[in-house]
This record gives sequence, C-alpha cells and structure tokens, in this order.
Amino acid sequence: MLFNLVELIRGKLMPAEGSAAMGLLYAGGVLLCIAVGYLLGSLNPAVLVARVGFREDIKRAGHGNAEATDIAGAYGKRAGIVTAALNFAKGFAASLLGLLIWEMNGLAISGLFALLGAMFPCFNRFRGGRGAEVMAGMILAVSILTTGFPIVFLLLLLIFLIVIIGTRFLSLGVIMTGVFYPLILRGFSGAQAGLCLACAVLTTLFVVARHWDSMQRIWNRKEPQLKFPWNKN
Repeated sequence: MLFNLVELIRGKLMPAEGSAAMGLLYAGGVLLCIAVGYLLGSLNPAVLVARVGFREDIKRAGHGNAEATDIAGAYGKRAGIVTAALNFAKGFAASLLGLLIWEMNGLAISGLFALLGAMFPCFNRFRGGRGAEVMAGMILAVSILTTGFPIVFLLLLLIFLIVIIGTRFLSLGVIMTGVFYPLILRGFSGAQAGLCLACAVLTTLFVVARHWDSMQRIWNRKEPQLKFPWNKN
C-alpha cells in the first residue's frame, strides 16, 4: 500500500465520520495538493537551463515565460529538449507527490494544478506558457495509475503525432491531445477514474482556452507550421 499522508493523519487523530475535524482534514489534504502542484508547476525549467547552460538571465533576455520551443530558438535544439524534458518531469512529479498526499484524489488535483501553475505561474506575474509538456507528464502518471499501463498516454501520443505530421501545426496537436484525453481515459478506466476523469475534463477546457489565439491563427491561416525533412516548402 502506498504512503497516504491524509489517511496517516486520520489514523493518528481518529476523527469521527462526518465530524468537523474530518472535514478539516480532507480540506487540508485538498489545499496541500493544490499548493504542491501549483508551486511546482510555477517553476520554470527554462530559467535553470539558461542560467546553468548559458549563464544568462532569460528574463533580462526577454524570454521570461519561455517554453521549450522558445528556448530551442534562442539557445539551440538541445536546450529546448532539456527544457521540455524538465517540464514533462514536473508534471509527472507533481502528480506523484499528490498521490502520496491523498492517493488518487491527490494525483488528480496536484496534476491539474501543476498544469495551471505552468500556465499562470505565481513566480512570473501569472504569465506562463501553454503547459503542453506538463500536461503530458500528468497524463502519463494518470494513465499508469488508473489503468496499470500507459495505454492512455500512448494513444494520445499517437493522436498528437498524426495531427502534427498531417497538419504541421504543433498547437493543433496539443489541442487535440487535450480534447481526446478525457474520452480515452473514460474508455479505458471507466468510472473508476473518479476525480481523475473530472480533472481531465477541466484539463481539456484549460488547454483549449490557452490555445484560443492559436486556433484563431490557424483559422485565418496565419499560424506558423512545422517543417519536417520531407516537406519541400
């Protein structure tokens, strides 16, 4: 059985079912999951990559809310890959920490707020990125712990690749991943996903809202497209 902070405290205090103490304990568990997820999500790995790898302050360089794609453009593909990997790990780690606080409830809450932290970081005046890599890390954790295998993550990765290869729009790949996430999670985990499914729906809403400007640019044919080796133009 995994460590569960909320249940450990409950076992020590033994509050009566339905009592005010029980309510406070559960409320504290929710708040702790929110705080852990949001604060971890608010950390920007790009700051570390620029500082350690290039001895530069990205805020002074004009990349204060830089994502992996921005870092790749400023410092090279290797720096972009490292930034993306750290963001991915951030989403995965936040979800696992939530799991240790309050099992699956904590996993769902902490993972969702890690995504919100990446989008609206308190350390950068609430101006963040799109949260794509953080969402991917969160989805991997949810997929493994709800189905016992990363099937949800792998299917969403396949959808992402099909969309970006077919359209060359990176943002559209992220949007479609977010849209299909709750549907595929529901299909493979059923009702047992519980709060994870509810948070997956909220993830979809936040991802679509955060990419609204990209959808408008795609509609108006102004969104930049990726260039693959086999593309002539």
